[in-house]
Amino acid sequence: MAKFFIDSNFGIPGAIAVTNKHQKEFFLESIVIEGLVCEPVHFSCNSWVQSRKDHPGKRVFFSNKQPYLPSETPAGLKELREKELSDLRGDGQGERKHSDRIYDYAIYNDLGNLDKGIDLARPKLGGEAIPFPRRCRTGRSPTDTDINAENRVEKPLPMYVPRDEAFEESKQDTFAAWRLRGVLHNLIPSLIASISAG
Repeated sequence: MAKFFIDSNFGIPGAIAVTNKHQKEFFLESIVIEGLVCEPVHFSCNSWVQSRKDHPGKRVFFSNKQPYLPSETPAGLKELREKELSDLRGDGQGERKHSDRIYDYAIYNDLGNLDKGIDLARPKLGGEAIPFPRRCRTGRSPTDTDINAENRVEKPLPMYVPRDEAFEESKQDTFAAWRLRGVLHNLIPSLIASISAG
């Protein structure tokens, strides 16, 4: 719980800026501002807030108290919303980090591995030639043989997923356990059949 004071004629808060001064990220569910002339103002956050060392800027969360049409949005709030949208879109530059929260898209240009052999070439999915839904842009370096193709991500390195979309550790563990169970479910009958036949 934090306490702070605002002027009584401030009005209804439409946004709140949060700075994480800890060394690690934390998950912020919600913020409730009480003690105003109106009823409490809720900010549904449900998002990771990165450490100031990873992302020096403040995270801005918007209230769900008062919806505005674009033409009726107060100037200060409009500026914050435009900056938030710009931050989410990214600038199309650089490699994405695990802590990033950027929804920048690219075609699938990393399916093949031409550097390891011509037989490992694969077409690029997306764009006009082969329409396909796009993926999050990662900004990885290009391959040696094709500057328009990104290097592949080999296990155990993770693929870039915007932080708020990534599985929690417990969900990731559950997913891995069910994947192993599925493999064993298909593998055991084959092993039994080959042992019986042998």
